[in-house]
Amino acid sequence: MQATAPFASMTAATSGASPSQRDAFMRLLQTTSFVNQGNALQASQKYELALENYEKALELNPSHLKAHENKAAVVLEKLQRFDQAVECYDKVIELEPARCDALVNKGLALFNLNKFEDAVLVYQEAVQLDQSNAEAHYGLGSALQAVGRSDEAIESYSRALEIDPTRAEAYVSKAIIFRSLKRSDEATHCFSKAIEIK
Repeated sequence: MQATAPFASMTAATSGASPSQRDAFMRLLQTTSFVNQGNALQASQKYELALENYEKALELNPSHLKAHENKAAVVLEKLQRFDQAVECYDKVIELEPARCDALVNKGLALFNLNKFEDAVLVYQEAVQLDQSNAEAHYGLGSALQAVGRSDEAIESYSRALEIDPTRAEAYVSKAIIFRSLKRSDEATHCFSKAIEIK
């Protein structure tokens, strides 16, 4: 009886390998399978099942970066479990410290938990890591605005707009601050710029 193609390739890949190497290979295959199943379930909007698959992958390989990233994205964006999202992004950052996107998403989760001072610190770290990341500057502006640091928030929004002039929400946020500061001409200008973009 002839072996099927996947089994044959697995057999070829593990021939001459020690039992521990074969076990490691099998764990890798299983981990990859759970991540792929999680991705398919996420695409089908079955977020709880996707989360279960990412967690199974992480049971097999606790340092699987893609499983942590995908789990964090599902928890933050789809399930909006912000405390859990912070923990997930902490793990991604632990595995790969130079991840500006993970810091930005952690900042967003903290912001959604109304932990604005913590969000400021995380967004500042993201900006230090990547000065050209408009999302990091915008998030920093939002967190600074939430803690009443209006001038710094305006600077952050302005920096976000220098990087990405199409960010209408940055103009709207600046306009709101200018209006609160009774700077109506600047507020009107920012609202007009936002409308032009939309």
